[in-house]
Parts: sequence; C-alpha cells; structure tokens
Amino acid sequence: MKQSKILLTLFALCFFMFPSFLPMLAVEAEKTAAVTTNVAGLVLIAILLILVTILVLHFLKNIVMNAVLGVIALFLVNFVGSYFGISIPLNLVTLVICALFGPAGVGVLLLLVAFGVTLAF
Repeated sequence: MKQSKILLTLFALCFFMFPSFLPMLAVEAEKTAAVTTNVAGLVLIAILLILVTILVLHFLKNIVMNAVLGVIALFLVNFVGSYFGISIPLNLVTLVICALFGPAGVGVLLLLVAFGVTLAF
C-alpha cells in the first residue's frame, strides 16, 4: 500500500513537472507491447515449423520404410517362390505397386498370380 502511494506521488510529480512525459510513456509501452507481440509471434511460428517438420519427417519415414519393405518382400517372394513354382514378374508396374503399397501390395500381387491374372505391360 505504501509503495503504491509513493509510485502514485512520483507519477503525479512527473506528470505535473513534465507534461510531455505521459505520451512518451504511452509510446514506450506501445513499442514494448509491439516487440513482445513480435517475439511471441516468432516463437509461435518457430514452434509450428518444428512440429510440421517432425510430422512430415515421420510421415516420410513411414512411406520410405513401407516402400523398402515392399520391394524386399517382392524379391524374397520371387526367390523363395522359385522353389515352389511361384513368381511375380518384375516390371515397372509390379515394382510401383510394391513400392506404393508395401508388403500388402506383394500380397495382392500374389493373389493375382494365383488367380492367373497376368501383369505384363
């Protein structure tokens, strides 16, 4: 309570002795608020960019892993399937299907081969 009276007295003295001091305080307060707003905005943008980068990298990692597993599964099916008379033809279409859909794509290709659908393009 005592401090607020002292501050109020100092403010009144400054206001009466230097009438132009009050607008300067307002301008300084606006500048400080603008700088604080700019910094807060930059921090928010930085956090959003970091989160977007993490999500995109996680998504791309999953896509790449799925594609690699699909191509490896295609070659394993052809290698092991050669002993049993099962083979999936290696061409651009089968590689794209395996790269896009991963091991599930290899499973679909195996079903198509089992039903006699040819994939030669």
